Amino acid sequence: MNTPDNKTERSLEACVRLLTADCPGAVAVIELLFSEQPTDVVPFFQQFVTLSKDSFVPDQVNRIVYGRWRDEDVVAIRAAANRWEIHCHGGRAAISQIMNDLETAGGTITDSSSAVRRPDSSNEDLDDAVAERALTQALQSCRTLEAARWILNQQDGRLAILRKGLRSDNPDTRHAAWEIVRRWKDFARHLTDPFRIALMGVPNAGKSSLMNALAGKQRAIVSEIPGTTRDVLETDIVFNGWMLRLADTAGIRDSAASSIEHSGIQRAITMMNAVELVCVIIDATNPVVDEALIRQLQSITVPYILVWNKSDLLTGSETQSTEESRTNIRRLLTAARDVEVSAITGSGIEQLLAAMTETLILQEPENDCPLPLRGLWEDLAEPQSATS
Repeated sequence: MNTPDNKTERSLEACVRLLTADCPGAVAVIELLFSEQPTDVVPFFQQFVTLSKDSFVPDQVNRIVYGRWRDEDVVAIRAAANRWEIHCHGGRAAISQIMNDLETAGGTITDSSSAVRRPDSSNEDLDDAVAERALTQALQSCRTLEAARWILNQQDGRLAILRKGLRSDNPDTRHAAWEIVRRWKDFARHLTDPFRIALMGVPNAGKSSLMNALAGKQRAIVSEIPGTTRDVLETDIVFNGWMLRLADTAGIRDSAASSIEHSGIQRAITMMNAVELVCVIIDATNPVVDEALIRQLQSITVPYILVWNKSDLLTGSETQSTEESRTNIRRLLTAARDVEVSAITGSGIEQLLAAMTETLILQEPENDCPLPLRGLWEDLAEPQSATS
């Protein structure tokens, strides 16, 4: 084995980064990327041997080689002239060992937002790098198969084309590109960020019980004492491939029983203006909405759903006797949807989750639409012609 010319090799920038999510998983992918094609990568693969115990450097592009990295089973691939991938067990110990070995050999460990670029890279090359980085970050951040499907569908080069369109000198091309950003940026953002949903209502309407029913576990304290929830409790769930972050808030009413409850109500009101959807939880056996809550709901632009909880406790005659109160509430509050549920029996829970996602996602883009993923467009100034 020839001794490498360290001076020559170290003049090439070598980036080592984790391409998969930075959390324990079944498989991890580590990338070794050079600023240009290296003449010798032997130092980087000193710990990689085949099953016959022979030292081996994957040298043919797209050739898949199975072997061991120290004590770990790995698959090594030369993905391009200047790029290698090492696929290993997704535990932190295996990832750390391999990345540390690559760093010792001369690589620089970077996060997913970093990329190796040559100093003379053109704007088009940089657009390609920005698009690739945005795609990688989105894949690392997404937490559902549905989100991953949407993101992986963007691998055909359409993100780089969108990026170039956003900077185009042609006004029509630039306007069309920015129109895509404006229309689909919220959809793209929620491929990696959960939709925020606030559960609100008067005290003792069953918000905490419903939160636990939706989450499938005991997350919030349940009590018959009004005002039990005095802070905002959050939990994440997934429905139909979409991440939903539920927030259980203090019951909103004009007459708080204590300064602590008053603070909880103020936090609930603040939360109401910081979410994408509000679920107004109403006790179906005693359909009352405090005037304080009505005022807040009438002043916000966020959509909301009326959720009639405790519906399992209603008899036929009780349903008739409460109908007038329900009608009055519906007249005061123009809700996007109207759902009956029972946090105790689970009745209507699936329908409520469906109503949430249908209200949040009114339309999906076509399969061939480029999605303005985070990191693709925020550094560019939107032209005035695109906003007029």
